[in-house]
Amino acid sequence: MEEILVVDDEWDLAEVLIYLLQGEGYGTQYAPNGEAALRLLSQRRIALVLTDYMMPVMNGCELLQQMRRRKHLAEIPVIVVSALPEEVVREKCAPVKGFLRKPFTASRLMQVVEASFPH
Repeated sequence: MEEILVVDDEWDLAEVLIYLLQGEGYGTQYAPNGEAALRLLSQRRIALVLTDYMMPVMNGCELLQQMRRRKHLAEIPVIVVSALPEEVVREKCAPVKGFLRKPFTASRLMQVVEASFPH
């Protein structure tokens, strides 16, 4: 089972994401910010990171940058979730694998997740 790390400081949204992902058969882990996510990534095998863009402590772009600096994390695909326009997020968070605009539907979430896994 593929493990997806959900990183979001808003538990209500993270809970919805986790529920939807588990409903599709994915395993999930949770971190409230980028710093906690990095600690978890060093302890578990994660196939995909789904992170909010704006968070305290370490935001989604900072998390992506830190992951790219670590050889063992550099290849993990990252999807950034934000209410901001995709162009803005992609410019600030290159190289992001996927983008999910808030608000989103369950089908759009799964479409972006499935497209982000290496084939």
